[in-house]
Amino acid sequence: MKGSDHGQSPGGWFINKNLAGGGAVIYHTGGIFDLMRWFLQKRIKSVYAEIDTLIHNMKVDDCGLIMLEFENGVFATIDPSWSRPSTFPASGDVTLEIIGTKGIIYIDVYAQTISVYPMGMKGILWHGWGSNIENELIENFVEMIQYNRSPEITGEDGFEALKIADAAYKSSITKKPERIC
Repeated sequence: MKGSDHGQSPGGWFINKNLAGGGAVIYHTGGIFDLMRWFLQKRIKSVYAEIDTLIHNMKVDDCGLIMLEFENGVFATIDPSWSRPSTFPASGDVTLEIIGTKGIIYIDVYAQTISVYPMGMKGILWHGWGSNIENELIENFVEMIQYNRSPEITGEDGFEALKIADAAYKSSITKKPERIC
């Protein structure tokens, strides 16, 4: 698996470590961690990261590269950054590529598409999901209250993503993989 989340520096409290907890790594990794864990239905076992401030003159990280190992042996990378200038045609990009024995799945969040490249077939399978991904999150929230059911994304998911980001920051200092579970 290979994920990326590149954006423009949001400025303000986002670049204040005391208020935000970090920089681009903490801001641009939680959703991708969650998605990877959801696809595999496995926890992340260890994290190795290189994190730095190389693009902007700020006191928090603006780029990184994170290597993950899942409890089933699958490995993945995430490339988070505030590398997109104001002239970039969108505020950034969010992608996830899953490479498996039966083909490749490529998700482009801003293009709102999922492309599937199956092994042994000609052509691709393509699925678009509409113009506003936030609407589905809001609908899920309303239905959760209406029907008294648990949310699809839980507080435990958020806590797990925070543990992974924290391990990435620690790894960038120790220069060693950090165990999660």
